[in-house]
Amino acid sequence: MTAKNPSSSDGIDVKKLIEILPKLIRENDTVKGAIITALSGVVATREDFKDFIRETDKRFDAMQAQMDRRFEQVDKRLDQVDKRLDQIAIGADVSFERFCIEVIKKIYAAEGKSIPYIEQRRHFTDVERMVNEDTTDVEIDLFYQDPPVIGEVTYRADSIEKLDKFLSKITFMEQAVFKKPARRYFCALEIDPAIYNAFQKKAKKYQVEILTKPAK
Repeated sequence: MTAKNPSSSDGIDVKKLIEILPKLIRENDTVKGAIITALSGVVATREDFKDFIRETDKRFDAMQAQMDRRFEQVDKRLDQVDKRLDQIAIGADVSFERFCIEVIKKIYAAEGKSIPYIEQRRHFTDVERMVNEDTTDVEIDLFYQDPPVIGEVTYRADSIEKLDKFLSKITFMEQAVFKKPARRYFCALEIDPAIYNAFQKKAKKYQVEILTKPAK
């Protein structure tokens, strides 16, 4: 068996071709055109890149439209929550807590996520008494481990101190239990109009989502 000469290809003297090719390209437009035509099948052209960019733009546009639809669904859910909160009469604590649980689950569902259940009134031991100086017991109204969810439920928030207490619970839970940031919900049938704006501003600062009736 005869070894193939690397300097030849099917009768063509490759070495000689390499020597004269630059001159042919400079002086002969026909040769130049033939080479460009041959390379167009294996090298990405400017049009190829334009096509790629157009296709990528279409995919990003589709993804953005899908995200916009999801956020619209979340906004609609929250609008429905506002309307339903307006209609709720003060009743048992447990009933309102269950209502809040369903709202939170629907928010997650609208975002394409799922929470099968949320625990109510779960108790934890705060050895360092980060939340209450006079007791190690900490009650969390709404709790889910992973993804971490923590919620506070009250009929009426008539002082910023209620939010401050919830913030201390969040700090304790994220450090001692979750070991990472949690999704935070403060649920109230109403917030005192005198503190409504300040309450919302502070909640936003600490990334607490407020579920309540609109201010009147």
